[in-house]
Amino acid sequence: MPRLARRHQWAEFQHVVNRASVRAKLFHAPSDYDLFVGLLARAVEKFELPLMAYCVMPNHWHLVVASVSACELSRSMQWLTGVHAMRWCRDHPRRGPGPVYQDRFRSIPVQAGISLHRVLRYVERNAAAAQLTARAEDWRWSSAHQRLQNCNGPKLRAIELLPTEDWFRYLNEPTLSPDIAYAIRRNLPVGDEAWVRSRREALGLPEPRRRGRPCKA
Repeated sequence: MPRLARRHQWAEFQHVVNRASVRAKLFHAPSDYDLFVGLLARAVEKFELPLMAYCVMPNHWHLVVASVSACELSRSMQWLTGVHAMRWCRDHPRRGPGPVYQDRFRSIPVQAGISLHRVLRYVERNAAAAQLTARAEDWRWSSAHQRLQNCNGPKLRAIELLPTEDWFRYLNEPTLSPDIAYAIRRNLPVGDEAWVRSRREALGLPEPRRRGRPCKA
């Protein structure tokens, strides 16, 4: 699928994703995760990035950001991935050249309201969904852990969620979100049907093909 021009992808909220080249491991030890989270904190401060949620996984990471222009988002992500790639190469000798990251980054427009809450939940429970930890908030390198423990980390924008206890209960329910995972793979907006249709038209995207074999005439 052709890469979309960044200037056409602005929305009130963005789900930002990037992963290692050829799905290799980006983070091997706690110090690797700590380095990235520290750089993320610097990027948030340097570019005044309105960060709402994050989760750092072994071979990729997720962010949710709000109210930022496509230009500012590109600048901040270019700095973050560029500096991180240089530090990664310094700390992880490898054979031959090649990119550390698979691509620049993906930014998926997200509708405000319930769709945003579902994306925030998807991001904050990512480690639990991957069975890296029993409960989402136990994964040290996530906004869920930072919110619960009130520990140092990237400055997080206040978000209106359920009361804390209810949010963490909801966060750890074993409900799947295949539509969000599909949207990430295809770089598609996340929202209700009318909003997604309007975003698809604005982005010039074709209608998605139905899954499975076509119906017989």
